[in-house]
Amino acid sequence: MFSTHTARRFALLLLTTSLAACGGGDSGTQPPPTPPGFSVVLSGTTLSVVQEGTSTLTATIGRTGSFAGAVNLSVTGAPAGVDATFAPASVSSATTSSTLSVTAAPNAAPGTYTLTVRGQATGLTDQTGTITLTVTARPATSLTLAPAAASAAST
Repeated sequence: MFSTHTARRFALLLLTTSLAACGGGDSGTQPPPTPPGFSVVLSGTTLSVVQEGTSTLTATIGRTGSFAGAVNLSVTGAPAGVDATFAPASVSSATTSSTLSVTAAPNAAPGTYTLTVRGQATGLTDQTGTITLTVTARPATSLTLAPAAASAAST
């Protein structure tokens, strides 16, 4: 029979051998799990629209870790006379993108503006991006009649 002391030494030797065979236990070589999160990637950072016109770009949502929730998209910074909206405004886990439509009214002031796109999801840090928007004046239209003079006969 083994003494208690010998049995303990044998058990310790067996445990040490088992750990060595398994790579020494948790050596920290496994990467940590990816934390839940998301990103908003815009298809462009500049957008031009003519008065009375519409331009679009796409926002693509990337999800990381265990995050599978909805991302709500919004835009701020549009000047008076410019409407900027996402469709859909809430990107569910079954969807990965949304279309931003920017429409300029006839009275929208021409110029360059900075729009801020914001993605929001419950419990996660907001993600933002910027777009440089250029609004241009609608080209003037003119009407020319030819010939310059006309005559009509009476009956």
